[in-house]
Amino acid sequence: MKALDFSSIIYGAATLTGQDRENLPGFFFRQVRDLTDISLHEAWDQADWPELIRVASQTVSDSGDLEYLTYPTDAAQIINVWKYHPQERSSNAAINYTLYDDGTASTPEKIAIFDTSVTGTVYIEYRKARPALTGEVWASATNYAAGTQVYFEDSDKIGNFYTAGSSTLDPAAGESPTTHATKWTKVDIPKIFQPFLIQMSFAGHLKANGQLDAGTVEEIKARQFLGKEVEQLTSIQRQQSSLEVVTY
Repeated sequence: MKALDFSSIIYGAATLTGQDRENLPGFFFRQVRDLTDISLHEAWDQADWPELIRVASQTVSDSGDLEYLTYPTDAAQIINVWKYHPQERSSNAAINYTLYDDGTASTPEKIAIFDTSVTGTVYIEYRKARPALTGEVWASATNYAAGTQVYFEDSDKIGNFYTAGSSTLDPAAGESPTTHATKWTKVDIPKIFQPFLIQMSFAGHLKANGQLDAGTVEEIKARQFLGKEVEQLTSIQRQQSSLEVVTY
């Protein structure tokens, strides 16, 4: 996907609030991070953004009378289950399914397939899970365990959130996303959300400082930015399913 740099959100919000971007107060980063985390939830689910839709192939599993699939590890919502890859055919067969939780601790979310004649490989179309923005600013003296999220800016002040690597690639003190890129994974946020997230951060900042009416006005402006992206997607680019669906 075309991903934004999170520093653009911080410095964009700083400009709107009248802050000196070279001397931001310590609280400002956390405020923008937390406000963006909240706003990202709204943007993420607003439409079937192509940047967030994925297709995973999977072999149907059989457990007695139950045929099922497991959730892809990065899935948030299941959109459909198909007999064929939905991006490779103009006609397809949608497979009847339901979602359930089997109560296990490791992988509880399952997709039950009702048609027992469905076997072999099928295709799960889904929306990626939204990332949670929780990281603190990267500290050079810290050893980071796998899964820890940080915010890091390079020498050009381009900053993003990164997640520390696997248990065999835990970043040691001084090993930054620039110097040891294989030990970090960038947290990607679609660039199309950038104007919305900047404006929502500005709105949240105003409300946090008691300017409730002004904050509400800026929220309306922010949602107009998001609405334009939805219109661009659905009306101008006409990105809605064009598959000829054949059901069993």
